[in-house]
Amino acid sequence: MNISVNHRAIRDFNELAELVTDEVANFCVQWKKGLDELLDENVRLLIYMRRYGYEVKYHFENGRLNWLFQLELYYPNQSPQFEGKITYIKIHKFATLPMYQGNGSKVFEHLLNCTQAFGGLSMIRLRSVRTAVSFWKKQGFQELEKTEELALNQDCEKIPQMLKNYKFVYVIKPCNCNSCQSYH
Repeated sequence: MNISVNHRAIRDFNELAELVTDEVANFCVQWKKGLDELLDENVRLLIYMRRYGYEVKYHFENGRLNWLFQLELYYPNQSPQFEGKITYIKIHKFATLPMYQGNGSKVFEHLLNCTQAFGGLSMIRLRSVRTAVSFWKKQGFQELEKTEELALNQDCEKIPQMLKNYKFVYVIKPCNCNSCQSYH
């Protein structure tokens, strides 16, 4: 399976599902499988349990290619309505080197397909270096400060406090928490 959780090698899906939630296990297996197919490799996926949810890392380097993806999967900030469900993803690191070969778009499209495992997911957030802003905008991310039609409720019950400064947002679907329902 080539997956580890908190430095523990995982033998099969059942063992993975015992350590993480079913939705996270499904996401991680699908995420790894698609990336392995794109690279034609079998790369170890690392999962770390964090107080906010999970950190998921995938890194491959062979001298010619260097792919690094680090995602943070967040539980809701304060909403018991979504307890135990991943509601936000933060892209912490996203690199497909060499650049300008179309791999980044393929990987992001694969990420969007994998997020269907998360029924409560509303948004993906990130910060971006200046050189990557155009890439993220092409993928459909919006910059909160420059987009008036993307009015987000800052009191949303799902959004973790630590993600409020992440100004690039990809909306999966409108938030359905009680606070956002009354906001719109």
